Amino acid sequence: MILKKLFKSKLSTVVLTSLVVTSPVLAQLKQKRDADMSSRLPVATDRLYKNFLTPPDQAKSKVYWFWIYNRVTKEGITRDLEEFKAKGISGVNMICNGGYAGKAPLPGVKFLGDEWRELFRYAIKEAKRLNIEFGFNLAGGWTMMGPLVAQDDAMKKVVSTHVTIDGGKYSGKLEKPETVECYYHEIIVQAFPLKADSTLDPDKVIDVSAGLRENGQFDWEFPKGKWVILRSGYTLTGHPWSKWKAYPEGDTFEGGEGYEIDYLSKNALKRYFDNLGNTVITEAKKAGGKIDYLWCDSWECGKLTWTQQFRADFKKFRGYDLMPYLPALAGFKVTNEDVAERFREDFDKTIQDCIAENFYGYFAELCHNNGMRVGFEAGGPNDIPPIDVL
Repeated sequence: MILKKLFKSKLSTVVLTSLVVTSPVLAQLKQKRDADMSSRLPVATDRLYKNFLTPPDQAKSKVYWFWIYNRVTKEGITRDLEEFKAKGISGVNMICNGGYAGKAPLPGVKFLGDEWRELFRYAIKEAKRLNIEFGFNLAGGWTMMGPLVAQDDAMKKVVSTHVTIDGGKYSGKLEKPETVECYYHEIIVQAFPLKADSTLDPDKVIDVSAGLRENGQFDWEFPKGKWVILRSGYTLTGHPWSKWKAYPEGDTFEGGEGYEIDYLSKNALKRYFDNLGNTVITEAKKAGGKIDYLWCDSWECGKLTWTQQFRADFKKFRGYDLMPYLPALAGFKVTNEDVAERFREDFDKTIQDCIAENFYGYFAELCHNNGMRVGFEAGGPNDIPPIDVL
């Protein structure tokens, strides 16, 4: 109301003139205030602001770069990488895989063949030219598997059979436990007396492996009473995804099929790394570039419960020998049901400790020793024990 009255009065010209005159002064005051505030901003905040306006490469998006059925050409490689760069993508994670392809797999170059290696080297050179970070999924397919994984380095599980006898001399064949793909090795043959309540004393579990012959014949002299003879061994897990097949039977390309590695075993991982890992590292060096990191996709291949060094690893992680309690895995109550369940929990914890140390930790160590970083996708949906492996 006051302004309206002023505008209607003779003073309106004076008021408007003063407003026009003072506006440059206000602008100068604002500039001075902004400069003062800017000078007081911490260097870190200023850097964050600048990086927000112009993000550095490490803050930009990175993508999976699928070589599906290894159907790639040099022209396609250049086009992909140049388009990635143009769209602000700063890194690729190269994955050779299969996938749905209709009635028959799509034709592509032979994995790890001469042509594939030439294309791989070309991709390394192009990524270096465009300053694109280069990762490689260490697999002949989705996960660490392939034709070079022997059964001894594949995923394994504990299996067992048992027979209940009366004491005295026993002579007969022990049933062989489940055997997957003709692969089976003994762990131990144990015997123990059962109490009236069907429990057993771990201090009375004895090793009678010496009584077993290769053909399954078993001979032993037992004290009087009711005894259980438990034959325990290990075989392959037999999980559908513990051994990948080429399309259309499975989800990978021809030449990439084979067993998953034993994720509890450092030795299995080392042999796999020495083969495929050293191959791609060498090819990258030939191209005058490098692999920035190796990757492991999610392994969704079920639970594994044994490896050749599991007894020693159990002792290291849990502090006691698992053998007197091994009957608990076959459903027997060792001491009582509570003790048996606690042992089975220790057993599952040890599986996770082996995965964390012998696989994730050791894979990181191998990558770091070769000047690379490491990356993982989560374990994925499967029936590993419900304990965080990391």
